[in-house]
Amino acid sequence: MIQRLAIATLVFSLQVAVVAGEENEPTIQDILTTPTTEWDEALKAKLEKLQSQVDEHYREVDRLDDEIIRLKKKRLLHQKSALMLLAGRDSPEYYSTTREMLLLQMYTEAIPLLELAHREWPKHIRFIRQLEVAHRNLGHREETKKYQRIALQAGNAGPAEYLKYANQYLSEGKEQANHAIDFLTEAIEKYPQDPQLHQSIAFAYSYTGEHTKVAEHLAIVETHSEAKHLGPDFHFRYGSALEQSGKYEQASERFGKALSLLSEDPDAHNFKAAVLNYHGYMLIERGLDIPKGGELVLEAAELDPANYAIADSVGWYYFKLGDYEQAETHLKRAVELHEADLPSEAPDPVIVDHLAQAYYHLEKYESAIKYGTLALDSEPENAAYRQRLEQYQKKSKP
Repeated sequence: MIQRLAIATLVFSLQVAVVAGEENEPTIQDILTTPTTEWDEALKAKLEKLQSQVDEHYREVDRLDDEIIRLKKKRLLHQKSALMLLAGRDSPEYYSTTREMLLLQMYTEAIPLLELAHREWPKHIRFIRQLEVAHRNLGHREETKKYQRIALQAGNAGPAEYLKYANQYLSEGKEQANHAIDFLTEAIEKYPQDPQLHQSIAFAYSYTGEHTKVAEHLAIVETHSEAKHLGPDFHFRYGSALEQSGKYEQASERFGKALSLLSEDPDAHNFKAAVLNYHGYMLIERGLDIPKGGELVLEAAELDPANYAIADSVGWYYFKLGDYEQAETHLKRAVELHEADLPSEAPDPVIVDHLAQAYYHLEKYESAIKYGTLALDSEPENAAYRQRLEQYQKKSKP
């Protein structure tokens, strides 16, 4: 009964909001006094009608909104034509028109008027910024960059303005990193001691694979920053850049610093595992200190046992020791963990290559061929994968 009253009250409030009940339609009192089946049908019909009226109301609102926008655009185009003919009027008239055009996404239509305004008032930063916005939204990469540079020059830009444009490019992905580097290089020439600029350009260079430059700029960040502001993530990034630059001893020092800072954070298990794994794998893969590397990756596995990259490192550690059965066990698990974690992705070529090598040393040549083929399929240009696969295939022949 309480549920029926609640629903009936809702229907009544909707009735009042939309329209008073027409003749021949059941009232709320009628619905409450009719048998349950008839009541349910009447209530359903009433709700459907009210919902239809509400839907029609919103459709009408949408139609009115569309018409308002159409009329606004038409008015703006007339204003644009008038302003184009009457060059030299006060800039606020142009600005209010172009601003409204951009709000309505009339980017193509706004550009001629903005270009005229820019010619009339070349130092007005607002028209320059509007031109940059219009071209950016139209995907005009070179024009966007042109007006960004003009804006920086006209506005006596500080580091924050350069960072804003650089971060726009970096947010679009690796392929835009060089645009970010251009802006940041110019900024660093003006503000050589700003650590944020060096942080940002280091990130951009990591996208382009220029790891030596990453390390160089992170060194400058450290010089111009207080130690308390440089956390374990900074030292891990720095160590990674040094490792990829071939400076393994310095990289080890950085990984050690990161781990020292992480020891103060009992909740950072996964990050600590990642640092241990990276450091340990470097020592194992480069043959720098295989026993020490093994200790590190085994500790990482205790912290994050379901991590496929760590399982691969553990398997590779046993491979380097010549314990191919243990290597097979851990590398198979790494393949399984990767598949479970990333079911829609192809197998990791490094992991399946490692497993193929383990099978080869165990004289399981068909399995070696299977996983060697998966590695080469993922990286067809990898000469080492191709050479090893040919070696497996020769051994499998009687």
